[in-house]
Amino acid sequence: MPVMQEEEQTEVPSPEGFTAFAGVSECPLDQVQSEIPFELLSRELQDGQRSLTITYVSTDGSGDGSSPENPTSLDLLAESEYAYLSFLPGDYSFAQNFMNVGTKELILISPCWGSVSLNLSQTLRLHKRDYLALSGLNLISANPGISLISLHGTGASIINESVLNARPRQAGVSAKRAGGIFLRNTLINNSKFGIVTQAKQTVLRGLWVKDFAVAGVVALDSELFEEMSRFPKEFYLVKLETTKQFQKIVALHKYNTQQILN
Repeated sequence: MPVMQEEEQTEVPSPEGFTAFAGVSECPLDQVQSEIPFELLSRELQDGQRSLTITYVSTDGSGDGSSPENPTSLDLLAESEYAYLSFLPGDYSFAQNFMNVGTKELILISPCWGSVSLNLSQTLRLHKRDYLALSGLNLISANPGISLISLHGTGASIINESVLNARPRQAGVSAKRAGGIFLRNTLINNSKFGIVTQAKQTVLRGLWVKDFAVAGVVALDSELFEEMSRFPKEFYLVKLETTKQFQKIVALHKYNTQQILN
């Protein structure tokens, strides 16, 4: 039996057919992700239009990444248009970005957010890709002046079962001029803004924004608010928690903040 990382969740109201919790789930520690769940694959991969080859990464790998026994490292990743990276358990220090890795599609995944930590000294800029997915990661800002994740210009993005430890000066996730962003069962800690989104569609399910300084969710485009209003259940499963005044909890124009908080 694998050792389990305990869940970090808080209860929220639950429309019929949806989870009653926000935050990350319990998961097995010290395991290796040898398959990528179907729901995290791009449409092209789901339809079989392209094959998938996982590259295994460890903190000190020196191999070609073809197997967990022969992992590569983040510093040794080759330039590619499609990259599907499975992180072996460890504490990673990452001072670079994936500028030339997975420039069209990029998946970063592990079985458990309690096993893989990425310590970031600069913003994780994951811009202008057709598809992006992050799952089972614990991202930690090592620089108080940076936003944690930037998704500008990305077509479709999924952040799943991950913990984002930001800093109170900046955002946990910034998604300007993006296509669609989907956050599911994710915890954002200690940010100035949990999410700043200008995506065409933003779907939040089981998201917990905890201890933010100014606002949990900030949407920047009036058309976005109208789009969101057609999917009230999508935005209902969000827990926003802070010690600030109620009027500073969320900056959502044309949206009923009380519905989110109840």
